[in-house]
Amino acid sequence: MIMLKVLSFFCLIAIVSGLSPHPGALIRLSTGAVDNAVKSIVDVLNQHIQEVQIPDQSKKEHHIHLEARNIKLEKFNIDRNRVGVTTNDNTVSFSAQHIEFKVSFHYQVHKKHLFSKSGNCAISVDDGHVAASLRLTANNGHPVISLLSKDAGMGGLHYKCHGDLFDHIINWLSGVIKPEIKKAIDTAIEKAISEAFPSINQKLAQIPTDRPLSNFLSAFHVDYSIFGQPSTTPQMTRVSVLSQFYLDGHKDDNPPSVFPSPGAFPDGPPEGDFCLNIDSNLVFKSAAYAYLKSDKSTFHLDKPIFGKLPESKRKFFDCDCSGALCLVTLLPSLKSTCKPGETVDIHGTVKLGGDIKADDRGLIISAEGDSTFQLGTEPDKGITLLSLNASVGVLLEKSVHIQNWSLFGHVSVFQTHLSASTPAGAIAPAIVEKIWEFALADLAQLVINEALGGGIPLPPLKFITFDKVGIKFTGPLVQVCSNVNIDFNKLIHI
Repeated sequence: MIMLKVLSFFCLIAIVSGLSPHPGALIRLSTGAVDNAVKSIVDVLNQHIQEVQIPDQSKKEHHIHLEARNIKLEKFNIDRNRVGVTTNDNTVSFSAQHIEFKVSFHYQVHKKHLFSKSGNCAISVDDGHVAASLRLTANNGHPVISLLSKDAGMGGLHYKCHGDLFDHIINWLSGVIKPEIKKAIDTAIEKAISEAFPSINQKLAQIPTDRPLSNFLSAFHVDYSIFGQPSTTPQMTRVSVLSQFYLDGHKDDNPPSVFPSPGAFPDGPPEGDFCLNIDSNLVFKSAAYAYLKSDKSTFHLDKPIFGKLPESKRKFFDCDCSGALCLVTLLPSLKSTCKPGETVDIHGTVKLGGDIKADDRGLIISAEGDSTFQLGTEPDKGITLLSLNASVGVLLEKSVHIQNWSLFGHVSVFQTHLSASTPAGAIAPAIVEKIWEFALADLAQLVINEALGGGIPLPPLKFITFDKVGIKFTGPLVQVCSNVNIDFNKLIHI
């Protein structure tokens, strides 16, 4: 039933979204996960520094003119495995001392009317260092890596020159031009470091945080914006996520019925590299509010939908259905009104239950539906044959998974109370059970599967890999933990 289609959707978004001025989810990253993420930034720096352009240099002393042209950084590599990372309050710093470095240039030295010599030189380095301090912030709901400070310097530079110069001229050449070239290289590297972070942040800003849904739920959105500012300590990094589910035109309603659960988010570091904690109650309440503001609390099921049932059940609601398992057979009093060639349509409304519940199987939400079985497509305008009240539970099992950056899960439906009547009076519970078990339960499952066919869209974080994902339910609160690899070098190539 459409009621259950909507309920299954809400079960899924209960682990990803919420409408409230409070965050619906909290991400915790271990210092190890942050260390690896920073080292992937070093990979980005290697690429940016490798592409630096070093300007030509010239020097004039004692009427001798010296030029260094075509200065090329042929090799630059910071060994990420030998990078030191330090995490302090809201600051992450890294430093590297082991750098592979090679520069070449063409030189020319001449004195007017006396001589002119030229050749090529290669520069190697004894030591060097690159260091930076970073801070994770947020802007317009997107993560931003802010560069607080930077420092780069090449240590002792060694020249090996080729050409027709005498040794003492080479030594003089090195002494005169070395400070100029070193300064140019250090400046170029620091500039490359500064330019690397805007390229990362530009890619981060392109990741969509507001994800519209599809099909008949196109008016609904999930907002994954960062809430407030992230925080970093020596133990972990915490990022609050708005996780806001809303209906078009109601994003800023902030209803009083949507509020955070006490103790939803732990204070300590994550159990693994990455943990996501979700305030499922807040999320469900926001989903329920958006649902009530939409037109999805009413539903209409008719012959095209019945036609998707297994073949043996497609004619269950037809007035000329024959056999033991037909609506008009189970309720013979309907035959005087339900004429051959006609089909019973179902119109109804749905009310969602209160708090979300949980057991060792997963998350459970409840709802109550009132349905009218009538002849005619317009609600309350046809001949009423049957009225049905159904209380149901919808279980989202723990086995949720992500595929192509959409969330999928298996939902099962069970009824907790059924009652029905015709104009002639109440229907025996055993008959109502048969109607549910033979036709309505399958119909509900059919519609749910269609609703879940496209999944719930997530932000396409293609530069992050999750491994060994585990989910834990503590009452209505959900915790998802996993190993994680955050690769910013992959991000800039997406």
